[in-house]
Amino acid sequence: MGRPDYSHADDSELLALTASDPEAFARHELADTWQRGRVEDRARRRMQVAPQMLTDEALERVEEVASRASRDALELLESLPQDQRLAVNGRVLHELDYGELAASLSCSQSLVRQRVSRGLKALRVRLKETT
Repeated sequence: MGRPDYSHADDSELLALTASDPEAFARHELADTWQRGRVEDRARRRMQVAPQMLTDEALERVEEVASRASRDALELLESLPQDQRLAVNGRVLHELDYGELAASLSCSQSLVRQRVSRGLKALRVRLKETT
């Protein structure tokens, strides 16, 4: 089984992933960046453009922003009603299929789908309110 593809995940799904396991999200983003970097490096060389280097201060700023985003994501996720929070957590963060999630929550798959949908919608609304 390969690593998950989050390239089509919306903001609320990425926010939830960041909240649950910031290190896994960072590893995923690093792998994507490395792959894109190889392609971009070839293009940069063809155009004879010098590489850009990040300073220590810029890296510290990235870490600070990521830490704040992780805290904010946890707060947003915690603001959901428990049934939606558990459904979003299981589906988005733990990547359970609807059948597994329904069994663990002792409810139907359609109810799990509804809770995930409503939870993600609520996260999108709250995310827009905070930005």
